[in-house]
Amino acid sequence: MRLEHGRRASLALTLNFVAFAFALSAVTTSYWCEGTRKVAKPFCTGPPMKAKQWFCIRFNSTNINDTRLVQYIFETGEEKFLLRKFHAGIFFSCEQTADMNGFDCRDFAEIAPEHERGVLWLCIVAETLYLTLLFTGGALLTLEQCPCFSIMNKLKLSAFAALCTALSGLCGMVAHMMFTTIFQLAVAMGPEDWRPKTWDYSWSYVLAWGSFGTCMGSAVTALNRYTKTIVEFKYKRRNIEKSMMIKKKMMELDLPEQMWDMYLTAVPADTEVPLQLPINGLKPPTGTTALNISLCTIKSIIRKWKEYGTTANLPRGGRPPKLKSRTRRKLIREATRRPMVTLEELQRSTAEVGESVHRTTISRLLHKSGLYGRVARRKPLLKGIHKKSRLEFARSHVGDTANMWKKVL
Repeated sequence: MRLEHGRRASLALTLNFVAFAFALSAVTTSYWCEGTRKVAKPFCTGPPMKAKQWFCIRFNSTNINDTRLVQYIFETGEEKFLLRKFHAGIFFSCEQTADMNGFDCRDFAEIAPEHERGVLWLCIVAETLYLTLLFTGGALLTLEQCPCFSIMNKLKLSAFAALCTALSGLCGMVAHMMFTTIFQLAVAMGPEDWRPKTWDYSWSYVLAWGSFGTCMGSAVTALNRYTKTIVEFKYKRRNIEKSMMIKKKMMELDLPEQMWDMYLTAVPADTEVPLQLPINGLKPPTGTTALNISLCTIKSIIRKWKEYGTTANLPRGGRPPKLKSRTRRKLIREATRRPMVTLEELQRSTAEVGESVHRTTISRLLHKSGLYGRVARRKPLLKGIHKKSRLEFARSHVGDTANMWKKVL
């Protein structure tokens, strides 16, 4: 995708701001992972309600302290347990309250294993560096849009912005991977009153990695703009030096007057030819002449005149055959000796000698030798005379007994 310098800079700035918004939203929320915890239902307190309280267990009697009464409950099996939802982030882990209304939050550092808390702090530091460097890259890209800077200063700002953005992306990737490792260890080795039954990644985790992707896209776009400008500058300087050398050589050569005029009118002095980079390894023409001929064509004509003394098209040998003469003779002999041979068999025979060609090539070779493939005429199974003789035989023996047919071999 070819974009102008201004559009490319705007695209890099937009991607940077999107990455910063995603990263800030992911870090400040606690929805990196979410799931459920299986906990036993607590005993209901207070007077009984008209509606059944499904989140707690109530005895048949309101006076649970009276030891003379027999207390019993109706819940059995899985009805004694609740599945409380929870969500966790870098800073906090929140779980539903006992009455299933609202969430109770606590520091995630209290949940992480003790020997992994240092890694958690490194994760927080890496996330801080991620946001800082990403904001710095965005600020540099914003300064680059200011028209008060020169082209070289804008290129320097673009290079520093690409560097900061790329480093921020690396820090963010490391921080995200560290938090994933710490959370998995907390699930396996965390406190008993926190370990979840089921869990999965949530939208904050998706935002974090989306931020990393857009951040690297911004870095690549900014670096591409800087690199493309530098390459264009070097390519243009090399073309100018080459043009000066060509001028010097053409002045030393004894060329026709028309050639000299064609070169002088190659690039008009009052117009600036837009620069194009090489495409697929081929250099584009550096200009057009008054006769609508490129400079490469002019140099080729001069070189051909000096080498051959003419500018006409010279005869060429053509493309070499794919089959050697020995292999061609072998194919003709095989087709002559075995008229029913197929092209597939001939193709396999050529492959055995190390010359793999298509069936069309073999068919074309046989046609040049006067050998053509034909389909044999279909012969009828019974002629009229055969049918007549069989009918006469059946009529003459229609009255024969079964014993007589047993004697027939």
